[in-house]
Amino acid sequence: MDVQGKGGILGRNATSAPITVADNVRELRKAAGLTQEEAAESFGYSLRVWQTKEISGTLPAPLRQKEYEYLLLLAGRHPYLTLTPRK
Repeated sequence: MDVQGKGGILGRNATSAPITVADNVRELRKAAGLTQEEAAESFGYSLRVWQTKEISGTLPAPLRQKEYEYLLLLAGRHPYLTLTPRK
């Protein structure tokens, strides 16, 4: 799939600092149609680590900015970018 939209969101200007999105992670994963196991594998985490990212108040659990943006893309909720199938 190709990423289309305004540049810079996932590029050089994106930061690697963690952001607090634990409340939203489970909702976005489900919207993307992923199981916890699939999400963990996609992001390179063990299942247990992924599960901590879905528990509010568990630190250090937040996703990094790029991970959160990728999850937004998969869920179809990114404010600027969309995934489109290749022709």
